[in-house]
Amino acid sequence: MEEENKIIENQVEEDKSTRVIFVENFASQLDKEQKRLTSEPSETAAARKIRDIIASANSDFKARLEPFYARPLLGRRCYFFMAIWLLICDLIYFVSFQRHPTAGIILTLLALVLFGTGMGIFLAMFFGVDKFNFLLPKKACYNVETEFTTPYKYSLKSTENAEPNQTIIVCANHDSLPGTYFENNDILKKISLYYTPIFMFIFMLFCIIKMGTGIDTTGKIVALALIPGILSLFALFIFATHYSLFAVHARENNCIGSSVALAVFANLYGMRNTLPENTRFVYVSFGGENSGHAGSKAFVERHLARDKNFTKAKVVCLDEIRSGDLFLAKSDILRKARYSQDMVYAVEKASQELKIPLEIEKDIINNQHGHIATSFDNQRIEAVSIFGREPTTSNNALVTTDTIQNLYDLTMQTIQNILVKDNM
Repeated sequence: MEEENKIIENQVEEDKSTRVIFVENFASQLDKEQKRLTSEPSETAAARKIRDIIASANSDFKARLEPFYARPLLGRRCYFFMAIWLLICDLIYFVSFQRHPTAGIILTLLALVLFGTGMGIFLAMFFGVDKFNFLLPKKACYNVETEFTTPYKYSLKSTENAEPNQTIIVCANHDSLPGTYFENNDILKKISLYYTPIFMFIFMLFCIIKMGTGIDTTGKIVALALIPGILSLFALFIFATHYSLFAVHARENNCIGSSVALAVFANLYGMRNTLPENTRFVYVSFGGENSGHAGSKAFVERHLARDKNFTKAKVVCLDEIRSGDLFLAKSDILRKARYSQDMVYAVEKASQELKIPLEIEKDIINNQHGHIATSFDNQRIEAVSIFGREPTTSNNALVTTDTIQNLYDLTMQTIQNILVKDNM
């Protein structure tokens, strides 16, 4: 009996080692494609490589590239345009300092309206709102998808043309984050997030004061010109350097999320005869996710158009794993999204069952751009996001083989918890 237990334990350890090696090999192959900003040639090459890795992992996996249009400058890189817009508004504001009072009021009002409208639009773009997409150039981008459906157990029916009883999706993204011009931008990042709304309020307030009081004294001229001028210089610096437009500064995506998601998908395929019948399992790695979540939005829109039952899907999203500390996102407060309580419970239950440490996200600032799960939640599809937040202190755990194994086990157990609940 002891010998049998040892054999089982050795087999379990061997399976764990194999999964970790698979994930690390997957990620290392994508390391060759650096600076994968949205729609860059390197991002497209990475998508093709993922497709090829899937095909080589199992000949039954029919991986495909799903093209869509993304707006590469949507999201973080929009901050730079705020600097250009501020320059224009500053020019109009300072030109308004002239002898003719009516002309001065009209020019100041113009600066106020342009500043408020333009900054509002660019801030919306910065947070990923795609209402003003038409103002930005679009480029082709690619998601990588594959799926399988479990066979019927108790009948000779074919799943080929049948609607699946349920759909489980495990997903991640392979594109890189825009970077900055500075190696350590944490302090400047926090300053800019607080300074931007304060500066916007002060600038508009000075426009209103100037129109109301006029510039009939030297004191007024100095105060109304000097204070906005100094504040504008600092704002220009922040807007121009908050995020870089260039791929050379991109922060690499280690693709641990995509790798673990594929390892989970492959293991589910191996278990297909023991899983609930006629259940569809989907793996997808998104491109363009750091440009307003373009990849996940395109995926959801495409499948909603094709599959009327897609709204019943259950989605486990593995956002970027940048530290060994795993976090669970219960909501996206800035976008008024509260993720499915059932999905959150499935993850928390898995964490407790496996004794895997899992923290609840509470830091809005570090996750102001939301999560993959939000794209699904916006269409009332049940989803949840697990991620490893960017290290902020020396106490943050590094990504290790234990991180990979914990994330894999947590994802597998979460899916099993979902299946058990749905088939009770």
